[in-house]
Amino acid sequence: MNNLQQSAIFVFERTISVASSICTEDKFTLASAYNLTGTSSRSSVSEDVKNKALFNYTRRSNTISEYETRRIRELERENQELRNRITELQRCSTASIKTRVFSDGDTTVRIKPGKNPIFKVTFEDGIYTATWGKRILGYSSLRDGLLEEVNQTIVFLWNEYAVAEPDTMTASARRLRRQLLEVFEEV
Repeated sequence: MNNLQQSAIFVFERTISVASSICTEDKFTLASAYNLTGTSSRSSVSEDVKNKALFNYTRRSNTISEYETRRIRELERENQELRNRITELQRCSTASIKTRVFSDGDTTVRIKPGKNPIFKVTFEDGIYTATWGKRILGYSSLRDGLLEEVNQTIVFLWNEYAVAEPDTMTASARRLRRQLLEVFEEV
């Protein structure tokens, strides 16, 4: 689970926790009224007891204490802070890939000095996607998984196109080979 998902879950759990703590007394009043008859079945509780419990619950719900108001404001500030952290994590998680060396198995490829290809990262619908120009290099639900995908893809492209003889390639394959040889070199 990445930092963004962890922060979002934390915000959700924190909000639920505080909301529950504010409403616990009301829930307890309602639950105890239902259990006055000594049975766990709500259908066997008399209408009078139900109405009394609902009245107390509603009356209590409509009046917010000073403590509850202050606590709600604190939570709103905390939630805003967490939203800001999530926004920052989203920005960082979609930063371009800065890796300069790619290795898989016996093959190690690095970006040539002076070359700076841009491996753009996007995050949409819970999926990170890395592209190089118009080519998709990999996708994953985690950024670390994406880095591994890009690593494997670059090495695969190198082995399949840059090392192979261009005589048997299509025009688009030769263009890809030329791009790979301009930007990368085997170590």
